[in-house]
Amino acid sequence: MKNILITVFLFTCIAQVKAQKGQALYAEIGGAGIIYSVNYDMRFAKGEDKLGMRAGVSILDGGVIFPLHLNYLLGKGNSKFEVGAGMTALLGDLEGDKRIQVLASSALMYRFQKEDGRFLFRAGLSPIFLLSDFDDDLGDVQNILWFWPGISFGYKL
Repeated sequence: MKNILITVFLFTCIAQVKAQKGQALYAEIGGAGIIYSVNYDMRFAKGEDKLGMRAGVSILDGGVIFPLHLNYLLGKGNSKFEVGAGMTALLGDLEGDKRIQVLASSALMYRFQKEDGRFLFRAGLSPIFLLSDFDDDLGDVQNILWFWPGISFGYKL
């Protein structure tokens, strides 16, 4: 796990050096952070659209949640459609025991950001897929898919 966190940190630092514009900081209620998260979003190329990434953190009583996505912005002008895919890692005391759980997560979001302004708004769904070992009567592994709603407010850096 330590190696994964170091890799994510280095990846974020390298990408930060390459990106000159298209950075944002926002708070999200729901979404890939499950309850809430504070997120940093950036584009890999200059400009306000195209391919980028988002990394976030949420601290709860029982642990920490890290959403991490690659995303792509479609559209022109102030309104865009954000499509993202990645993971949501849950670390800590979850469901009564200490463990690490990684969920596949994605984002299907409407995104409003003025090209010449700082305000950012996002709203949509974050489908989250969990391959769980919850026992049913037969002890089978269950697949769970949630369509988690999310709303975000923030600003462009």
